[in-house]
Amino acid sequence: MHTFSPSPDWSDLFFGTLSAMQRPTATKMPWCSSNDDAIWFSSGSAILTNIARIFDNDLGTSPPIIWLPDYFCDSATRGLRDIGTKVRHYPITSALEPDWQAMHQMLEDQRAPDIFLLVHYFGKGADAIRAKAFCREVGALLVEDAAHALMAHGDIGRYGDAVFYCPHKVLAAPNGAILVQRHRPLAIDSLNNQLRIDVPSIWITRRIVQKLLPATMLRFRVRNLSTFSTDLPGKPFDPNERPTSVGQSMIDRYADRLREIAAKRKRAAESWRSAFWAHGGHYSAFLSQIEEGPMPYRFIVKCPDMALAVRLFDAFRTSGVAVESWPDLAPEVRTNAAAHQVALELRETLLLLPLFQVKPSTVEPIVKRCLHIAQRI
Repeated sequence: MHTFSPSPDWSDLFFGTLSAMQRPTATKMPWCSSNDDAIWFSSGSAILTNIARIFDNDLGTSPPIIWLPDYFCDSATRGLRDIGTKVRHYPITSALEPDWQAMHQMLEDQRAPDIFLLVHYFGKGADAIRAKAFCREVGALLVEDAAHALMAHGDIGRYGDAVFYCPHKVLAAPNGAILVQRHRPLAIDSLNNQLRIDVPSIWITRRIVQKLLPATMLRFRVRNLSTFSTDLPGKPFDPNERPTSVGQSMIDRYADRLREIAAKRKRAAESWRSAFWAHGGHYSAFLSQIEEGPMPYRFIVKCPDMALAVRLFDAFRTSGVAVESWPDLAPEVRTNAAAHQVALELRETLLLLPLFQVKPSTVEPIVKRCLHIAQRI
């Protein structure tokens, strides 16, 4: 598994760097209203870890229990496990919703969660109303994971006691995730709002090198990255790491243009959709236009089986397209196929295509060429 992020244009890179040198303010708009309590962190993993820390302090001798969906990045749970949080995985359905029946069966065998994480996969809003009712029933804190959402839309962010967004996953920024609290404010250290000055930045240097390299070199790099089934080891993780001035300045550059960025991503998704509708055959769009929402995270392709997924993945990589597989499932999920069948199937059959790398006019010939390559393998 290897994930990609957009590359900034020269103007944003230049002015973002200048702003970073002047210690930018940590803006909270448009991810929350003026009445919301919001704190910036370096990543969503840091947010989850700090939420669990609060419960650990409150519960004393009993470590907190957090329920996460089984279709979830295991590398994001490292901080939780390091502080002793008990991580439990609940099954999801093929509609990317919690399997409510299976969850009530879980309650018969184990303690109810202290924290329940509802994930809005790929920008598709999950059933937060039902999740709220479940959390009220068992007395759990409802946290909405909107890391794949550019910003709130529909019911995303409306019902959770807390919701977090990860702009750095969607925008050209090295880090930056914001925790918004509404119904049950948590006593999280406000020092996280203090930015770490990091100019000159390794991230900026890499972006400059990437922009100077010819396109053929970048395509060659993509071709030699991890395979479809490979889950790379997670990066070193520090839950106390503060967001950087470069990350914040880059996010600030885009804050007033989010709807424009969302519209471009939607147009790119429609280009992929049209191409696969015309030429995809056994391969099809996993989410409908409505399901992916107004600001899709990636264009998701559903493959008939893992063998065909690997073929198409390799074909896109050979063509230099930044295709992704996702996520790195937890070992306890991988080894229990009976309980986590849907998560395993999704991991083995979904491809994530970029909405930031290719021009809409080039999508159809790329799809035709890659499908042709996949059929020949």
